[in-house]
Amino acid sequence: MLKYIKKMHIVAWLFSLATGSWFGLTAAKAGRSWVGWAGGGAIFALIISTMILGLGRATLIPIRTNAYTLMLLKCIAASAVVIGLSGWLMLRTLRAGK
Repeated sequence: MLKYIKKMHIVAWLFSLATGSWFGLTAAKAGRSWVGWAGGGAIFALIISTMILGLGRATLIPIRTNAYTLMLLKCIAASAVVIGLSGWLMLRTLRAGK
């Protein structure tokens, strides 16, 4: 179980890569600078996912070992939802500018 907790930081970077690609592709389709949007999206996702996963990991300190997996999966899902919804809201301005 401890090996999964030590590798949780990889999830934040995966969210960052996926969101940066999503923002960059959307900007390219809208005819805007994809580099700036991709970089901004990647940084945005890295910050949000690190905050949510860090807070989730901090709540695991007093919990038994068998509850770790479920809580970590909830934190990953929460990160995906927050990044997806707020990213969609941010990209609405990009789509509206066509």
